[in-house]
Amino acid sequence: MTRILAPFRGMDGWLLAGVMLLALFGVVAIWSASFVRGQTELVKQLIAIGIGAVVMIAAASAHPRSIFRLRYVFALAGVLALAGVLMFGAAVNGTRGWFDLGSFTIQPVEFAKISLLVVLAAILPLHARLRSLRAVVGASVVTAAYVLLVLIQPDLGSAALLLALWAAMLLASGVPRRHIILLFILAVLAGGLSWQFGFEEYQRERVLTFLDPSRDPQGRGYNVTQAQIAVGSGGFFGAGFASGSQNQLRFLPVSQTDFIFAVIVEELGLLSAVAVFGALLLILHRLSRLARNAPDDFTQFLAIGAGVLIAVESFIAIGGNIGLIPVTGITLPFVSAGGSSLISHLALIGLLQGVHRAAARGAALHGRSG
Repeated sequence: MTRILAPFRGMDGWLLAGVMLLALFGVVAIWSASFVRGQTELVKQLIAIGIGAVVMIAAASAHPRSIFRLRYVFALAGVLALAGVLMFGAAVNGTRGWFDLGSFTIQPVEFAKISLLVVLAAILPLHARLRSLRAVVGASVVTAAYVLLVLIQPDLGSAALLLALWAAMLLASGVPRRHIILLFILAVLAGGLSWQFGFEEYQRERVLTFLDPSRDPQGRGYNVTQAQIAVGSGGFFGAGFASGSQNQLRFLPVSQTDFIFAVIVEELGLLSAVAVFGALLLILHRLSRLARNAPDDFTQFLAIGAGVLIAVESFIAIGGNIGLIPVTGITLPFVSAGGSSLISHLALIGLLQGVHRAAARGAALHGRSG
């Protein structure tokens, strides 16, 4: 037993517990859906958990100093992966965002999120400490490259998530309010131009249907309507494992990915929703604590960015299930089916566990200058 637990020694146990609880909910929900949708996604999820655990342990063993030194490699790898999928990737539902490896697919944007986070965490402390405009420009240029490549796929949800990560980390670096307002105005203008000239027709319909689900109740509005029915019918204790009518009768589409939260609440009830929120809040609390105790600026920004990424993804994924925001295809971290998402998030947790170990040792990169 000691040998089995050895790789986890020195990790933040509470952070790990929150991640494990979410992964457990995901497996249970995917298992339930597998009774009517087949075992393929369940097997893939279990394999992804195994691979992700190995990657997490490996990432946790890397000193943050080594990650910082590889920041340019992370930046280049992210750009090359996103460019490569446009040339050699497979198209799914009109989006060219996956490398097809036969029984498995890889979605580079999931790993690009982590790559961009590392790059921003390495650059923006220069602004936080030295008010370096070059740091803001550099961070913005790198982000723009990522966002442009993702929009070309097109993957509107992931592009918006990358922009949210960039904006939040700019705020954390102390960018003046007037600059934020200017950037917001530019973003609104860019959004208007994108709506007119960049969005595909199905993307416009997705937003319009969110604003008015009755616009297409049997088409694009059907998914959200069925998800809301599933959530609303769960009650306090739920219908029971593999007993949810929306899930088991296949009224709820893509139940293992986009609408997995609805499956959980329908079958396991309000208590399960509270547990999911509790696990997410536990993770965010531990990341906040890690940011406060981080040994240097890079690791502090890494923890802040990770918290932003997980919080925004969770809000988008759950919000789409209950009709708060449009469904964008963003996964619920550690829960939704999808090997790329799960492995990349576990890799991120591994990096943060490495930060926790460094903080425990009081080991900084090079003081607090980041």
